[in-house]
Amino acid sequence: MTITTRNNGFQAAVHHRNRRFRRQFQTREEAVRWEAEARLLLLDGKEPNMPVLTPDPALPATLGELIEYTYANEWVHCKSGKGLYQNALMVCSILGHDTPLASIGRADIDELVRSLNDQGNKTSTINRKLAALSKVMSTAESLGVVSSKPKIKALREPAHRLRWYTKDELVAMEQAAPSRFGDFLRFLADTGLRLSEALNLHHEDIVQDLIIVRDSKNGTSRSIPTTPAVREIISRNWDSHPTHLWGMFTKHGVRSCWTATKIAVGLGDDPHAVLHTFRHTFISRLVQAGVPILTVQKLAGHKTIEMTLRYAHLAPDNFTAAIASIS
Repeated sequence: MTITTRNNGFQAAVHHRNRRFRRQFQTREEAVRWEAEARLLLLDGKEPNMPVLTPDPALPATLGELIEYTYANEWVHCKSGKGLYQNALMVCSILGHDTPLASIGRADIDELVRSLNDQGNKTSTINRKLAALSKVMSTAESLGVVSSKPKIKALREPAHRLRWYTKDELVAMEQAAPSRFGDFLRFLADTGLRLSEALNLHHEDIVQDLIIVRDSKNGTSRSIPTTPAVREIISRNWDSHPTHLWGMFTKHGVRSCWTATKIAVGLGDDPHAVLHTFRHTFISRLVQAGVPILTVQKLAGHKTIEMTLRYAHLAPDNFTAAIASIS
């Protein structure tokens, strides 16, 4: 039975041969009765009694209007809302601002993917555009503007090579970098903080031997115990800025120092030698040390376990231990 509550009423939905029929009722009994009758009619090759719908002028009718509606009502206060909005606008520039919502189907999605491919977008970039379109079409469906949203399937992305820095590389970087920047790099490697998280770290976010990340990428907070090396680094740099631990750096300044440092240690031509690789290094070292994967997820601040599982193959003797358990 497919009966759901909606708008202080009950909605009945019947699926038949890739089509969906929906009606709204004031009582559950009416919804149940209509659903049963609709199924019988469809089995006889007839269509169920459907109301004549008239468009609500207050609701979005075109793709452009729907994107603006979704932004104003769902994305404007979302941490990733700006990115979703920009991706949706790119979709809109290809499919057309005035495209009626009810007309968007599989052919339009295929054309969108072809166009993005022709523009040289990577598969991951295309998937972000598709995710934005999927979200706005879900909004259209929930508003009743379309009877059902088209199926929008993400493209298969190629496996990414996980790069992390070796102990020798980390030592070389610390020695090649200016003193405070060398401390900053070691701090990233030993905490796993994203660049924005580290730069936004206030003095009050360091409580005894814990670093509290209050405003993470996924919108949740987490705490990270400090290593002895990190505690020494914090002590050395505590008075460098009145409010922020790393307030002496800007994003632009960090990237400039990083470019000079990686050239100095012979990594200038390595496309995977980026600042975010310090985070990969932190996570990889935890997994290689045998830390349980759920603990790694919490320390890394991954929203889903799938993100952490990308590192699972690095666990020591993971296959050997599994087979030994049944012998």
